[in-house]
Amino acid sequence: MLKKMREFFQKDNKNIFYITSIIFAFILLFAKTWGDDVTFMRVENGSLVDYWRYALSMYPASSSRVLVNFVVFLFTSRHSFIPWVIYMGVSLYLLMYSFSALFAQKDHERECNIIIAGMILLFPFRVLNSAGWVTTTTTYLAPMACGFISLLPLRKVNEGTKIKWYTWPLYMLALVYGANFEQMMVVILGSYLVGVIYLFIRKKFHPLLGIQLLLAIASFFVILLCPGNYVRKNFEIPNWYKEWGMLNMIDKADIGYSTTMQMLWFGSQICLIATACLFTFIIWKKYRRWSYTMTAGVPALLMILLGPLRSITLTLYPDIRLLTDDIERNGLVTVSNRGNIQALGRYIVWAALLSLMIAAVILLQDHIRGLLVSFVLIGAGTASRVVLGFSPTVYASAFRTYTVMFFCIIAVACYVYANSIHQGLISKREARNLNRISYVLILCTMINSMFMVIN
Repeated sequence: MLKKMREFFQKDNKNIFYITSIIFAFILLFAKTWGDDVTFMRVENGSLVDYWRYALSMYPASSSRVLVNFVVFLFTSRHSFIPWVIYMGVSLYLLMYSFSALFAQKDHERECNIIIAGMILLFPFRVLNSAGWVTTTTTYLAPMACGFISLLPLRKVNEGTKIKWYTWPLYMLALVYGANFEQMMVVILGSYLVGVIYLFIRKKFHPLLGIQLLLAIASFFVILLCPGNYVRKNFEIPNWYKEWGMLNMIDKADIGYSTTMQMLWFGSQICLIATACLFTFIIWKKYRRWSYTMTAGVPALLMILLGPLRSITLTLYPDIRLLTDDIERNGLVTVSNRGNIQALGRYIVWAALLSLMIAAVILLQDHIRGLLVSFVLIGAGTASRVVLGFSPTVYASAFRTYTVMFFCIIAVACYVYANSIHQGLISKREARNLNRISYVLILCTMINSMFMVIN
């Protein structure tokens, strides 16, 4: 079976994207509407103009996501799922395509695409049902895909590839739509700020990059100055976080940082564990030194032992529970535990793990460009989640707020793998074995997704 799958995907490097996107869309046909799909984000009967006016009216009243909400209204107002599932299939394809176009090398594109598909599908898509399938996926997945598409000009200009004039509006539209989602805006703005400066220093510049940077900055101010965000924030405090007014800026930063670190290291997320294991494998292949390999190996081991194997580990070493206990609602450091060594211990462990992974990323790269790409994506993605500590819905929005951060980390994993296979660090035999593993993961993910949607 694996041999037949390999032969089929060899015919077109992007066949794996087509197939997985079609299956993903088909599975979503069985999704059920609930939550915001049938309440807050549903508009009964109306024309496109009516939907646009309603989305625009939310800017001073409740939300800066004018474009995102407009698209949500298009699908929640329909009784048929077909337009939405097609849109989701296209969104997943664009996300995979953008990773391939951003990171894969032409000489190993097929091998990279298989890993890209496998890594992306490791993301727990169940979280995109937390406010209703239609509303949440349309709010998160589609803008995120367009956001990564909007970054393609950076690679094209760096490699001297001609950007055809008729693609300019497409890249601009992708950026404006992607940046209308606040967390993706952080990634886009960070990428273009660093990318434009780097390319300008290297005397590589293109007018489109300047336009994209201005659009990203404009998107930032559209969100920052939106009166609706402040109105909604004040409205949601009594509903979701009554103690919000008692917290200072340090407390809110602590909530954002501590919840992010806890999920990052001990959240049992397979996509993050796979990334850490991949880093460990490539560092070993590159240096053949255990001291270097452990920079990624130690975090990977702890993520496994205190993640999927947590129950076994805590049975053997119950006192380690101090690292895995849930963060208190008002943050790791509160009035009741200030000066407590346990809170300080967690910060020390997180700092140590973070330092090791930073060292691992540095070891994985051979040039400044690679370091910039890796640190901008990881840094901006993580910052997009940490800043949620300043929102009273940090807990109400739950797991879906980690989405952008997870996909940024997955993007770096794909980038590292693409560079490694291009440099010959990964042999053909090892690449085939990794592809086989990816095929199995894709198959298991699709089966799990079917049960996920049905339930």
